Amino acid sequence: MKKLFNLSLALSVFASPLFLTSCEDEDTDNKEQIISEEKDQTYNIQPGVPVSSIKAYVGDTYVIDNESLGITGVSVSITKVEDSFITFTVTGTTITISDSDDLMSCVLYDAKDKDYVEASRAEAIANPENVLFVCQNGSFLVSGTESDLADIRNGAGKTIFKKWDYLY
Repeated sequence: MKKLFNLSLALSVFASPLFLTSCEDEDTDNKEQIISEEKDQTYNIQPGVPVSSIKAYVGDTYVIDNESLGITGVSVSITKVEDSFITFTVTGTTITISDSDDLMSCVLYDAKDKDYVEASRAEAIANPENVLFVCQNGSFLVSGTESDLADIRNGAGKTIFKKWDYLY
């Protein structure tokens, strides 16, 4: 009986590492996937689905359209989000805007030069028809038609963001 007990004890000690393994890598991958899924569900941003406002996240890329400005398929890639500043590239041009009234807080489309430029809210109010999008509430990019300023909202054309994804 004692030999049988010792044998079963030895087998259990030998076999335990086979059944008890670390899942740390799997846990990390699962956490990242859950965070990504929560981000998309929270802001309803699915690849290919058009929306008129987005929460900016570093690494996200969008294709934007604005019919009234004649813009289709322009790529916007978010490169930095810090405090109330968002840095992104539009057709190779790096732009930083903020939700501050004093700083550059909008992107205007200059049809003459076919260029995207940073603009203050005062400039956007003076030229609402050229507003592509506005930085609001810290890290949101919103169509001029959703601006918190009526002067911009009433004069702007609608900008549509579609999240770019290899699958769509």
